[in-house]
Amino acid sequence: KNLPGKFTTLISSMCIKRTLNLRYT
Repeated sequence: KNLPGKFTTLISSMCIKRTLNLRYT
């Protein structure tokens, strides 16, 4: 399965934001 670059970037950025929120909360 090949995902579009934008979709993959969107998912990864959301995951990064979530992990950052968990760390700094």
